[in-house]
Amino acid sequence: MSLLDLVTDAIQSGRLSRTPRKHEDEAHVMEVMDHTGHKFLTWDPDVPSTVEEARQEFDRLRRQGYQAFRLNVQHQDGVLVEEDGEVIDRFDPTAGRLMMSPRQRGG
Repeated sequence: MSLLDLVTDAIQSGRLSRTPRKHEDEAHVMEVMDHTGHKFLTWDPDVPSTVEEARQEFDRLRRQGYQAFRLNVQHQDGVLVEEDGEVIDRFDPTAGRLMMSPRQRGG
């Protein structure tokens, strides 16, 4: 299956979208920032095909020069609290939330 087929399937199934899932705090999600805005890709660590899809997108973005951050997400009294993230080089399917950002260029 080609990357285009994987992405097309992800869009059709709702795993890749421009809006976060309603229950984002329960999902494993990769937020991708690009020139068109934000995109969200979700995966389920218990479903190998979704993990592989997310891994391929992660690797593709890293090859394009994106920086990857694992965000440490915590809930306190029902409120979502995000702590400082950390830069990562490899996809972590157990991460609750990843953020992919293009490298910033100085002037």
